[in-house]
Amino acid sequence: MLAKRGTCGPDARRVRLPIYVDPNDPDCGPDPDGSCRLNDNNIEVLPVALEYGNNTLGEHWIFQQDGAKPHAHHLTQKWCRDNFPSFTDKNHWPSNSPDLNPLDYCIWDEFAQCVNWKKVTSKATLIDELKCAVKKIRQDVVLQSCSAWTVRLHRVLKNDGRYLKK
Repeated sequence: MLAKRGTCGPDARRVRLPIYVDPNDPDCGPDPDGSCRLNDNNIEVLPVALEYGNNTLGEHWIFQQDGAKPHAHHLTQKWCRDNFPSFTDKNHWPSNSPDLNPLDYCIWDEFAQCVNWKKVTSKATLIDELKCAVKKIRQDVVLQSCSAWTVRLHRVLKNDGRYLKK
C-alpha cells in the first residue's frame, strides 16, 4: 500500500498496488524459515511500485504490502526498507479488514478493467499486462478510494467494528 505521509482524513492518499507472484513457481518454494523463496520475477515489480508512488505522491509517502509470504520474505522486506521513502514492515501491518482495504473496495475493479485480457496467453504476457495495468489506474480513482477510506472507517466504528453491508 502506498500512503501519503503526514496526512489524515479525506486528504490522505492511499493506494495498494497489486503484485503478482505465481505460487506454483518452483523458485517460489519454502525457505527453511517457512517463508516464500523469491526469484527475480517476484522482486522486479517493486521498482514499478516505487516509480508509481514517487510520480503520484511525491517524495513523502509510505509503502505497505499485505501478509502474503513473498511480501514478508526477508529479502522483500530488506529491498523495501532500502528503497522506499518510508516502509511499514511486516511487524507493523494494521489489522486486515476488507471494508478498510482500498484494494478490496475500489482498486481491484479498476485494475482488472485496465488489463487487456485478450493479450494474456501465458505467464509472461500476464505479468506484462499487469505491469501495464498498474500504470493505467486512474489517479481520480485512487484519490476517491482515499476519500472513501475515512468515511468507511467512521461507518465501521458506528457498526461496532462489524463488516459493512454494501
